[in-house]
Amino acid sequence: MTLAFRLAGLPLFAAGVWAADFPLMENAKPTSCIVLPEQAGLATRHAADELARYLGRIAGGTPPMVGAAPVDGLYPVFFEVVADEKIDREGFVLAAASNGLRIRARGEIGHLYGAYEILKRYGGIRWLVPGDDGEYFTRKATIKIPAQESYHSPAFRFRTVSSAGAFWNSRNPDWLDWMVRNNMRIYTSLNLFTGHGLSHGTNPVPDLFTRRAAAISAGGHCYNRMLFGGHEGTPGYAATAEALFREHPEYFPVIGGRRIFTSGAFGPQPCGTNPDSWKIMAKTLAATLAEIEQLTPDFIFQFYNNDSTAWCECESCRATEDPAERAEHCVSTRAWAFQNAIFNETFKLARVPKGQLWGAAYQNFHAPPRGVRPDSRVHAKLAFNDLCWRHKLSDTNCPTNRKFYRYFKDWGKVSPSMSTWEELTGAGAAHYVPIEAVYLDNIRTYHALGVTGVEASLFPLNAECGPVRKSRMEHLGWLGMWQALYLAAQLQWDIHADTDTMEEEINALYYGKAWAAGMKAFRRLLVETFLSAPGCFGYLHTSPMGRLLTRPGVERELLECLAKAEAAVQNDPRSRKHVQTDRDLFAYHWQRTHQDYVSNYRELKAHAKSGPIAIDGALGEANWKSADVMSQYKKTDKTAAEHQTHIRVAYEPDNLYVALEAMEPDPGAMKASARSGDDKVWQDNSVEFLVSYPDMGDAYYQFIVNHKGVFNAFKAVPGEGLKAHDADAEIRTKTYPDRWIVEMRLPTSRIGLRCFSGQAWSFDSKRYRIVGDDPPEGSSLSGVSGSGSDAFLPLIFAGARDGGPDITWKNGRLNEVYTNDSPPAGLVLKDGLMPAGWIYNGGGPGDPKLEMALHPGSADNYYLVLENCRLYQGAKGRHSRYRMTFQAAGPGTLQTYVNRYTRIPRLDGGRGDQTGQGLGADGRKKMVFDSDNWETCRFDYAKQDPDEILGFVFEAKQGAVKLDNIFLTPLDEPGGPQ
Repeated sequence: MTLAFRLAGLPLFAAGVWAADFPLMENAKPTSCIVLPEQAGLATRHAADELARYLGRIAGGTPPMVGAAPVDGLYPVFFEVVADEKIDREGFVLAAASNGLRIRARGEIGHLYGAYEILKRYGGIRWLVPGDDGEYFTRKATIKIPAQESYHSPAFRFRTVSSAGAFWNSRNPDWLDWMVRNNMRIYTSLNLFTGHGLSHGTNPVPDLFTRRAAAISAGGHCYNRMLFGGHEGTPGYAATAEALFREHPEYFPVIGGRRIFTSGAFGPQPCGTNPDSWKIMAKTLAATLAEIEQLTPDFIFQFYNNDSTAWCECESCRATEDPAERAEHCVSTRAWAFQNAIFNETFKLARVPKGQLWGAAYQNFHAPPRGVRPDSRVHAKLAFNDLCWRHKLSDTNCPTNRKFYRYFKDWGKVSPSMSTWEELTGAGAAHYVPIEAVYLDNIRTYHALGVTGVEASLFPLNAECGPVRKSRMEHLGWLGMWQALYLAAQLQWDIHADTDTMEEEINALYYGKAWAAGMKAFRRLLVETFLSAPGCFGYLHTSPMGRLLTRPGVERELLECLAKAEAAVQNDPRSRKHVQTDRDLFAYHWQRTHQDYVSNYRELKAHAKSGPIAIDGALGEANWKSADVMSQYKKTDKTAAEHQTHIRVAYEPDNLYVALEAMEPDPGAMKASARSGDDKVWQDNSVEFLVSYPDMGDAYYQFIVNHKGVFNAFKAVPGEGLKAHDADAEIRTKTYPDRWIVEMRLPTSRIGLRCFSGQAWSFDSKRYRIVGDDPPEGSSLSGVSGSGSDAFLPLIFAGARDGGPDITWKNGRLNEVYTNDSPPAGLVLKDGLMPAGWIYNGGGPGDPKLEMALHPGSADNYYLVLENCRLYQGAKGRHSRYRMTFQAAGPGTLQTYVNRYTRIPRLDGGRGDQTGQGLGADGRKKMVFDSDNWETCRFDYAKQDPDEILGFVFEAKQGAVKLDNIFLTPLDEPGGPQ
């Protein structure tokens, strides 16, 4: 045990010599010495070494000596470990008096923070980004510390950055040092903490974590590990799992009506209502906690579900579900009932650990459980990966964050402590978007809501990764949001920190003269452009990066700012390098994606299944008839394939439906030799569907089907290749005179994530045509051959088809146009084009004008421009409430209203009722759009009588109003917006 070091008997220094300030360095010479306590730990020694080294560097002289005893004539700096409850467990006290400076703490981490506080506050040093390049100080020959007894403690109990995407054994010291120097805490795995697998490149790094007072973070997605008593990679793990399945299949989940074997971290959850499996898992958990506690009491164990949204479907497990949660496809009650049972069994075997046991709110159990109360001995980690980072958490107008803000508040009512997981790779690190204002506001909101910890996840700067990630500039993601990371670290320690002043200071340091010359204006415009764009942004969100530069002139302005910044630092290599890095990131993430967007950016919107889909290769159902269709398959040289293919996708929570139509002029000559799934179907005349979701990283599933219906299913994992996948898929093919069709139903329980509206997955589709004597032709949507998910396209689960099957709302995207050779009298119609499905309803004062204009860079993505005229569309559905959503821009004034009519029913009771007597106009709304920036608008309308037929009118009153993506949704449809 490290003992508190006492000063009894030491001489006092004359107050007249030292006055109120006590020099640590004077005229570049050490006037202090650093004294280690007996049995000082590695972290305390490291703190002393760092303090001495940097005092010497900042002063430009010899560093103070570090020893076991004071040196006569030098001002002593003591490191002390004290049992003082007034000091936070990770805090420290700086006590400077005439007889020495004492850095007091309850643990070694406080010594590190105290040493760095002296260097930052009195030496003026800043560590902005990891590595030597992030270190800033001005030479200061004399460094003094004033007399004080100051207490320092963090605003949040847990403050850390975790690695996402780097090689597991490339724990580069740079980002670890950055964390500790900025008052954050390192949490590392049990293996790395004990020295297994530590390396930096090929050179061992001894005591990498111990010297930095790292804590242990164990566990993770571990349900199966707890059941099988080990880790997937340990000898005998697989055999143990297989033997247990043979002997006790009741421990395993029912999926699709039968017990299935699952053993990894990504499979469905074990059966959650078997007391025997609870006891096995509790025994493993108790033993693991005891093992860790022998190493250090400073740890957390994260007891999380297997990384899958699939749960056991047996009657007993389903009976634990809350009915209201089930309607929302939520499993919070059953998840926490399962976890509570295991925790109760665990604490029968062992006392509550000194470290913390964590459970998660994740995936399809984000919300607090309604039917049980989470165990009060367990910390709740709120892993809301799909927060929106364009809007603040407290922004009630953000449909995404409004929900999560409610979850935070509700969790605060049921959990004694909670922390948040910040998916910063998807938030900004992988895209170069400025989220600092949103992130800092969120942290303040977290603190106000009682959140006790913040864990950011992104790729560490200077860590090692594979060539694919480097090609996507992921290894530089930290530099794309370094301001947000630095300021967030300061705020997590001091919630009252003046981050505005800090932001000005750090940018001026990092960019030098370039900050005032152009980078400040660049950042301001970058922030404005990002925050003003429509839609939510972040992990699982679909707002395309390429759309950010569509505002006229903004790209030119940003480039002009960068040019001015570069010109100001031509003689400053360090600052010039930083500006160039920003330019490179901007070019890759903004300009490149913008070029893709305006030239060929595509995303496939899948809509929720609205009726039965028979897997028969016929595609006669309403879902397929109304589905979005994507085509334009390309060869590897990016030219269009001669023989095109078309793809549609639909979904429900438990199944993904895929339809592929391969156009074929000579179907009788198609070649295929595979007779079973064991054969090489990809060598036949075949089509492929490849799909991934964000949690899979670069992994993906691949389904290959020949025209005879024989198929292969694989899971591709980088570094491991293709592995056969038990897809449990239902697949049918059918050949027609001019095409052949593949129709698939893919159970999501085998994919590992259920389909919910609002998700963004990624996909590709390929075709290998082998027909007669024709040369084989390979094509794909991405135009990329071979494997890899880099070029996958967005697959958006967009909810019910634009307004649902009973609305017959037409052409909401306005991309279906036709030429009207006889336009209404007085209407000025540019190029004769009109939007299909819409009706011209007269003009106002002045010349009425209507134009179908193309979005920049597009040949088929239209929007509507109205001047002094009205356009409307009818809605004959019998719903009682509707929501109209649309995008609009100006400058101009728009009026919307609803015309009401009686209904003349069809005699056969079908749809297509006739419009009867007019009942007048209702629900008038006036909207003024001051600029040409697109805004998303909506209004709700409640019918006076559900039998009425409505006409929704858009009238441009003044100026030119632009309209796009006009959709009508019934609010009383199951699953509709609330």
